[in-house]
Amino acid sequence: MKTAFGGGMAALMLTTTMAQAVGLDRSNQDITVIFEDGGYAELSFGFVTPSVTGTDLLGNTTGNVGQPFTSLGLSLKVDINENLSFGLIMDQPYG
Repeated sequence: MKTAFGGGMAALMLTTTMAQAVGLDRSNQDITVIFEDGGYAELSFGFVTPSVTGTDLLGNTTGNVGQPFTSLGLSLKVDINENLSFGLIMDQPYG
């Protein structure tokens, strides 16, 4: 029983080390809008054209593998009354 459990744990650890992030955090999700006094609105736009080049394991050049992307964001905070506020944050955090 201990051998089967140990083998299962080893297999589980091998699979978790191979896990990769599917997307990269692109926006850094700014939540400071909820701490602003009174009503608040913010609109953000970003356009990025990365240049990522290199060589593969065989020494062949990969060319530019970085794809251009845009990032849009909207933050809105409205005070409903003295003790209650409504906030909405929309963005594209992962690519």
